[in-house]
Amino acid sequence: MATGNNVNVVLQSSQASLLAGNVATTGFTNAVRIQKYPDVIIKNPFRPTRAGNRNLTNPGITPITVIAPFGSVTPMALQALCNGNNLGTITITELISDGKTAQTQRVLVLTNVYLIEWAMQGDRDGGLCSFTMTFDSLKQTRASIGQNQKAAGTTSASTNVSTSKTS
Repeated sequence: MATGNNVNVVLQSSQASLLAGNVATTGFTNAVRIQKYPDVIIKNPFRPTRAGNRNLTNPGITPITVIAPFGSVTPMALQALCNGNNLGTITITELISDGKTAQTQRVLVLTNVYLIEWAMQGDRDGGLCSFTMTFDSLKQTRASIGQNQKAAGTTSASTNVSTSKTS
């Protein structure tokens, strides 16, 4: 298995927009946003109604797409090309800001990431890159900010999870 260096991507959204469910990043020159968060399919062959028997078996993990200004993702693109499209581990940090201070809203760690598609587009304000990546596992940690946000917690999934029955 080929490995690459760790890559960090930072996302910023305004608090008002994020609370409204809008992923706009207007006003942040280095803003990055995830176009579509991964869909994780959890299969549980052992009595799915019992909380003690929850198992994660062969989850289907869809590719993830990140859209970012060209300048902030150039190192990621160069690294992918040099490593045969293998990005190694990517840590995506989503920051929420009220215009004065920023705090971490969500951290998403992807392992054994491969770049499968990328595209660029430009406008008068600069260029944007779109990267679509596959990965073997993810771990998501979400902060709880305000009553409109989901509760804090951690979600993880992997394509290499062994099946075991708990009692």
